[in-house]
Amino acid sequence: MRLRFVTGFYLLTSISATARAVRLVQTVVSDPGEMRALVAENAVSILTTPLTAASMWITWRLLRQRRRLGAVVAAVPFLNMLVDAILLGATESYNLLVPALSVLFIASVWKELE
Repeated sequence: MRLRFVTGFYLLTSISATARAVRLVQTVVSDPGEMRALVAENAVSILTTPLTAASMWITWRLLRQRRRLGAVVAAVPFLNMLVDAILLGATESYNLLVPALSVLFIASVWKELE
């Protein structure tokens, strides 16, 4: 039951991260002039958002297959979000909550993975 919950968590965060990446691409494509301002403000986020979305999807898929590699891949979005939060000075609890939950959830199901 716990593994299903953690897998569902990763599915929801995958959808959220993908939506964020799509919005970022849409902003860049719709107004190339705004791209310069966006890059200047969020250079780290532009680089880490697609990587975070991809690693969340991979983690979700591997957890569905009960593979421990999913737990290792889960470290990528955690590190991306942590770097994002630190470099952008966004130390609000929300920005650190999802990475912290990710680590706790993965640790809670480690023994159930092969």
